[in-house]
Amino acid sequence: MSITPKEVARQKNQEKYIFLNGAMCIKRLQDCHKAVKDPTAVERANLLNMAKLSIKGLIESALSFGRTLDSDYPPLQQFFVVMEHCLKHGLKVRKSFLSYNKTIWGPLELVEKLYPEAEEISASVRDLPGLKTPLGRARAWLRLALMQKKMADYLRCLIIQRDLLSEFYEYHALMMEEEGAVIVGLLVGLNVIDANLCVKGEDLDSQVGVIDFSMYLKNDDDVGSKERNVQISAILDQKNYVEELNRQLNSTVSSLHARVDSLEKSNTKLIEELAIAKNNIIKLQEENHQLRSENALILMKTQHHLEATKVDVEAELQTYKHSRQGLDEMYNEARRQLREESQLRQDIENELMVQVSMKHEIELAMKLLEKDIHEKQDTLIGLRQQLDEVKAINMEMYQKLQVSEDAMKEKNEIIGRLEDKTNQITATMKQLEQRLQQAEKAQMEAENEDEKFKQECKNKSESLQKEISQKEKQLIQLETDLKIEKEWRQALEDDFQKEKKTVSHLRIETQQITSLKKEFLELQDKNQQLKKLCQDQEAALQELAYKLSEAKLKIEDIKEANKALQGQVWLKDKEATHCKLCETEFSLSKRKDLDEDMHQKIASEMNLSETAFIRKLHTKDDFTKSSCFGLRWFTPTNEVPLCGHATLAAAAVLFNIQKNMNSSLTFVTLSGELKARQEKDHIVLDLPLYSAYPQEFQEVEELVKTAVGDMVVQDLCYSPDTKKLLVRLSDTYERSVLEKLKVNAQDLVPAEKTGKVKGLILTLKGSLSEKHKNYDFYSRYFAPWNGVLEDPVTGSAHTVLGSYWSQHLGKTEMLACQCSQRGGEMKISLQSDGRVDIAGQVVIVLTGNLTF
Repeated sequence: MSITPKEVARQKNQEKYIFLNGAMCIKRLQDCHKAVKDPTAVERANLLNMAKLSIKGLIESALSFGRTLDSDYPPLQQFFVVMEHCLKHGLKVRKSFLSYNKTIWGPLELVEKLYPEAEEISASVRDLPGLKTPLGRARAWLRLALMQKKMADYLRCLIIQRDLLSEFYEYHALMMEEEGAVIVGLLVGLNVIDANLCVKGEDLDSQVGVIDFSMYLKNDDDVGSKERNVQISAILDQKNYVEELNRQLNSTVSSLHARVDSLEKSNTKLIEELAIAKNNIIKLQEENHQLRSENALILMKTQHHLEATKVDVEAELQTYKHSRQGLDEMYNEARRQLREESQLRQDIENELMVQVSMKHEIELAMKLLEKDIHEKQDTLIGLRQQLDEVKAINMEMYQKLQVSEDAMKEKNEIIGRLEDKTNQITATMKQLEQRLQQAEKAQMEAENEDEKFKQECKNKSESLQKEISQKEKQLIQLETDLKIEKEWRQALEDDFQKEKKTVSHLRIETQQITSLKKEFLELQDKNQQLKKLCQDQEAALQELAYKLSEAKLKIEDIKEANKALQGQVWLKDKEATHCKLCETEFSLSKRKDLDEDMHQKIASEMNLSETAFIRKLHTKDDFTKSSCFGLRWFTPTNEVPLCGHATLAAAAVLFNIQKNMNSSLTFVTLSGELKARQEKDHIVLDLPLYSAYPQEFQEVEELVKTAVGDMVVQDLCYSPDTKKLLVRLSDTYERSVLEKLKVNAQDLVPAEKTGKVKGLILTLKGSLSEKHKNYDFYSRYFAPWNGVLEDPVTGSAHTVLGSYWSQHLGKTEMLACQCSQRGGEMKISLQSDGRVDIAGQVVIVLTGNLTF
């Protein structure tokens, strides 16, 4: 398709005219917004501004770089995201049979009824095989309409028929107001663009529709302005924080929807069971009526039979008056028949009583079912009220976003403080360089010790070979002695048959032979034990030689491996084909690993603070013999980079359940290599040590007051490596004050405004007046940001607490107590290599299997 220069000029003039009209409408709408501060009007104005920026940037970039655009062009992708937000504004929520439905596909389907030419793209969208959701069909419809250059015409038909749109949109929606007409006018300018989009190959159902404000906030003139860049980064941080809160609110709303659906399903089931119970009651009533009618018939028959017997008795009395014997027999027969009839009547009355009691029980069950149904209806009403509260919270978050704009000035002051902190960080970097030089010296000393250890191993191996040769010689001598003893025993048996007189002498000799046999068996056992010991020592020597050959390489690669592991994420099983440390190929046929989603689902189902997953690193690894494994931790909501007590539990399972023969285990994690070893009744973890730096109180004032109220705070520090805030209470408080402190962990998330805190540590100095043990410090830990309200015992928190209290107490060996409801005791030992040993006891209380 060719376009003449005149057409290009005419289209540019048309664009200028469209943007002038759009600017006049936007100015008029902004004046209205200043007069009336309506949140919905503000939303419409913001969406209109974003649409104007998106369309203008798309046209300018298309004219400068080429008219034909494809699906991967970022301005085009942002244009579709903005149009999706404009069409979603003010959309009514429709309740379907199973759940609530809110989609833009409904009004877009209406276009084919108003504009016959739109039937073609609607039919094409319905025929696409990869689209499963109404939102995906709406996205495909927008792309096809842009390729046809009819998007403005189609949407113009919609906004003209506002009486039909009122079925889908609220009265204050963007498509129902003047802003919708302005956006349709702006869309006319897109007719100069040729779009070549492949709708079939895109995953339109699962795309995330988030507007990238960074594409519109920065201009060429503002590149050199530092203040402008700082303001832009602050606004983007606030935008990301609000989006994260909205995602959390959406997840809570979806969970509430799921609970409402489950309650509705259970309500329908109860109604069905109630109908079945009513039918059973009707059947029982009918059977009761039949039994009563049968009982009445039986009573009538018995009465007729009694009357007949009376007549027979009178006849027999007249015939047998003169015979006393005949009278006695007749009397006994009548008496027997009367007893039988009375017994039959008693049985029928008992059955009638049983039926009446069953009827009472069924009526009581009916009342209980009705009561349960009323309770379910009350819970449904409560859930709907919670949904309304969530909507109110969303509005409050929008108002807080406006307040955050006023806080921009305060953040400029914080930037100055951050510059001071950068100077402090440079000083700490110099200290770290000095520590690095010390570590290199320690490395040289370790290499010298390795050479000495090699020489000792060689000497020991030579001495063991000499002992083995001596034992083999002794074994050969014992075998020859055994042959001689067998021949001698055969000769003695022959002599025993021939010479009966020497029985006593032979018995003495046989006793000696049995004792020698026992000694020989003992020697055989010792020989087997020596062989096993020799094999074990040979295997140990081979393992030592292999480890010593790799020791130098591992020492050099440890730092690079730790740096590479930090900040990375676990790959999917399809992508993880080789180990990044040793480049050994993984075998998925010999192991059954869980999917990424299954890790999180299992952790959510367990609903514990953290759930640990141990995995083999190589195909030849064995839980009983290997010493290196992979380890991951998941809370009920997400994966965490470090967890101490879950690592302790993993080591306890390998040592106690799997009977691992190694004295020390190594776990490859997101925090680098962690080691665990057994010492008597404790398991010692080798964890990294993280420092905490002073934190300004004003920046986290609301969070601290939400946690401790009006209690006196003696010190406040923050660990950037673990994103944990350390709050030290006054030394005047005792342990009981920390234990009785009631912290509503759910209120901590909205109270944290900085976005950098993911865990809160409350700590207190130990007291010498304790009754049982003298603990150096106490602590409690809260992490609602990771789905953990209060963690009972936290190893990762003590990697920060150990560094802090070691500086303030002047100790490297400390005893700590975490004062949660369950509680826990830990022994902390700081090492010279910048790491910390945390020791604790483990009790296995439950084992089982998961069935998928």
